[in-house]
Amino acid sequence: MDVCRKIVLFSELDDAELAEVVNEMFMRPVSAHEEIIKQNEDGDYFYAIDSGKYEAKIADAESGVQKVVMVYDNEGFFGELALMYNSPRSATVTALTDGILWALSRHSFRKHVLTHAARRRRSFVELLHSVPILHDLTPYQRTSLADNLHRKVVKQGELIIREGDPGDALYFIIDGFVVVRKKVDQEEVEVNKIGKGGYFGELALLSKKPRAASVYADTDAILAILGVKSFERLLGPCIYLMKNKALEYKMLEDAV
Repeated sequence: MDVCRKIVLFSELDDAELAEVVNEMFMRPVSAHEEIIKQNEDGDYFYAIDSGKYEAKIADAESGVQKVVMVYDNEGFFGELALMYNSPRSATVTALTDGILWALSRHSFRKHVLTHAARRRRSFVELLHSVPILHDLTPYQRTSLADNLHRKVVKQGELIIREGDPGDALYFIIDGFVVVRKKVDQEEVEVNKIGKGGYFGELALLSKKPRAASVYADTDAILAILGVKSFERLLGPCIYLMKNKALEYKMLEDAV
């Protein structure tokens, strides 16, 4: 149950529904170098990671050369794409160490998870498609990113991040506006306003420095939040672009 509670795809399920999912899962021990799923094959199971390290690779359609697109380290899940979209496996996943997986059949996955998860994922993927800085992500990386986001509703005037606090997340704006304010002579001065499709909070994650400005909800707003660990694991291809973008914040000396 603890492993399943950490899976974002199950976040829309209530306790009774989650208990049904857990009852239909079975444990699958795996050995180092074992191939769990293979690109282009039909998918029969969804896998939740209990322990072990795994890597996902995608083969180039022309050259056949495989490229690592994701590494899972004792947490996470995979195998859901083929079950959600009735499509072949989009990647090959191999165990790098011995480990334990929890498997859920295609039928059970679709019965319990598909309706809630598909709606949630599609909305987040659409949001991520609208963020220019993420255009370099592959569809696989973008859907993985979407699965690690969680939704938060904030009220007008609500403090979202506080100047001086450590950076622990990146925020995408699904709807509404936020305002960025920085202390100047002990008074907060507005330095930026960000709306739907924008993002904030990345600078502290890039610089490893405390937040150097506060962010408030300028209107009622809906946010999608990515934790710092997921940021570091999933946004590697975008880090360079984000650092360049950070240079545009002329009035922010450190990190938001």
